[in-house]
Amino acid sequence: MARSVNFQTYMDIALQRIKAAEDESGRGPFYRLDEAMADLKDEVPGLWPLYAAKMIEYREWGRVFFSSAGTPIVSLSDKGRNAAPDDNKGDSGVASSVVVEG
Repeated sequence: MARSVNFQTYMDIALQRIKAAEDESGRGPFYRLDEAMADLKDEVPGLWPLYAAKMIEYREWGRVFFSSAGTPIVSLSDKGRNAAPDDNKGDSGVASSVVVEG
């Protein structure tokens, strides 16, 4: 059964995955959003990583830089870490059955 992913769900997964990377490797470094969301790349519109990064920045959930190639690189603030849902929606199994909405 396919799982629907709208942009809000994509944002939740992005926050969870960046938070998990920070928990594993430490806070302070910046993490590439495209790498964190690589398994969903072919399943969602191509601009969603950029929009997600802009939303993280706009909501003050973290700091965002863009590489010369336009890749969003993210570090979460405490506010962003608190905004990340605690459930397991962000696990990599999501990508195997995704239906994009919107």
